[in-house]
Formats: sequence, C-alpha cells, structure tokens
Amino acid sequence: MRATLLLELVLFITAVWAGGYQGVLERVMLYYAYEIDGLNPEADRTIGFACKGTFNTATGECPGGWQKPKSKGSRANINELLAPLSKLNPNPKKPFGRDSTGGVVPLADGAKGLDPQETAKYLYPEILKATKSNAYPDGRVPNPPPYKMMKGATDNYVKFLSDVGKMVQKTSKRGDNYEKHKALFEGFQKVNAQILDARRGDHGPHQIKGIKDKLAGSGVTVKTRTVGGGTNPATGGAWEEVDWRKTIADGVTDTGKSREQVAKIVEAAAEDFYTNNGPAREHKPVIDATRRTNERMNHCGR
Repeated sequence: MRATLLLELVLFITAVWAGGYQGVLERVMLYYAYEIDGLNPEADRTIGFACKGTFNTATGECPGGWQKPKSKGSRANINELLAPLSKLNPNPKKPFGRDSTGGVVPLADGAKGLDPQETAKYLYPEILKATKSNAYPDGRVPNPPPYKMMKGATDNYVKFLSDVGKMVQKTSKRGDNYEKHKALFEGFQKVNAQILDARRGDHGPHQIKGIKDKLAGSGVTVKTRTVGGGTNPATGGAWEEVDWRKTIADGVTDTGKSREQVAKIVEAAAEDFYTNNGPAREHKPVIDATRRTNERMNHCGR
C-alpha cells in the first residue's frame, strides 16, 4: 500500500479506549435517536427497548423478549431513558437535559433547546459518581451493551451504531418528517460530530505516544495538531493527535531524506501501531461506524 494512501486511512483511525466523555455523548445521541424513532409507527420502533432477562451472547438472541423503557407517560423522557443505563436516579430534583448556557431543559420540552455538549458535561460527573469510578473525575464511562438500548440488538456495538444511523436516515425520508422535525435530525447530527471529535481527542495521547515510540531513533519527530476545540469540554484535558502531513514534511528537513523515504518510515510506524496495538485495532470499526452515520446524516430528508 502506498504511504500516502495508508496515512489518509490512518487519519480516520481515531478510536478511543472507550469510556470517557464520548461515552456520555453517546447516551445523549441515544436520546435523540429515541425521539426520532418516536416519529415511526409504534410497531416499527426499536430504540430504548432492552432485553428482558439474560441475553444469550452465544446465540445472539434475547429469550425473554424485549421491553420498553419504564416511564410514567406514553413515552420516556430523557431521565427515564438514560438513568437505567448509568445507575442514575430517574427522578432527581433536576432534569438531565441542559441548554447552550448550561441551564435546565424542562422534561416537557423533550429535545427542544437541548445542547448535547452541555448535557454531556453535566451528566459526566454524575455518571462517574453513580458508577463509583475509581478514576473520578477523569474516569471511564463504559458503553452499555446494545441489547439494553435497541430491540433486536446483540452485543455487537459496531452494528448497533450502524443500525441507529440507518434508522435515523430512513425515518428522515418518511413523508415530511425531516422538514417538520428538522431540529431533531440536526441535533442528532451535531452530537454525532461531537462524538467523532471526542473519540479522536481521547485517542490522541495513545496515538502520539505510540507513534513516538515507533519512530524512536529514526530522526523523525512526531508533530501534533489540535482536535475539535482543542480541549475536552468535560475535563479540560488537551485534545491533540498526530499531524501526519507535518510529521512527514518536517521529517524531510530534519533527516535530509527524500519525502518518499520519510513517508515510508512514518507509514511503517503507523502500520505497526494500528496492526499490533490491540485497542487501536479493535476500536477502528467503532469510529468507522460513527463516521458512516455522519455521512448518512448529510443525506437526510433527501
């Protein structure tokens, strides 16, 4: 594979050692998906359903059937949908949702006025405390198994993300759903884009260290660039990743080698890291599924 081709691919291998701030954003995304799914006929709805009893991981089946989220009304609100996934109290003094100023979004407003980032920032420490993370306030937020979030899902998280994206796109094409509920679809797309940034940002330190280790002694110095706004909105930690193009360009100057030679050195380091590093290799399909969902959203309503 040509160096430039591999490096273009690596630009999108932005997996995260799953669990941080992005884990909370994905819960917010689930709420948007649930609201969008509510536009479909009741018999077709899948989001929010959980496997009743014990899921059979060997067969990928739910022997006990599927149950809707518990709610006081006909549809679950954000508290009722997300609380069981994070050991939270569904009836706290304040709703989970937050607007762009960090203010409370009333439960009756649903997703109207909801800001994904502010909501995730509020929920992040609450979830860590509820799950008794040993690393609070910078701990991990494990992804709930898909069979607790979607009817017919298994324990395959990649397929779950893909199926959610397909449902949203399909729903947007039904009748005038997109035009009448444009804010819902735009909200879903917004949080999905933020998840992409969070995955890249959380992965950055692992990527930078890994590539530095692989390039040690080569004379090529790893150059970095910021991701998203440059900092994790929930923790304030820096969001950076390898700047592949600048690493190669500066490597030519530093080593005196040709661009092709430096590109091959950097390519070998990247291939080694993403082939032999287990977490990086295993999480690539997750980020790919998130990217595909983002691409599908560009075609919603068309």
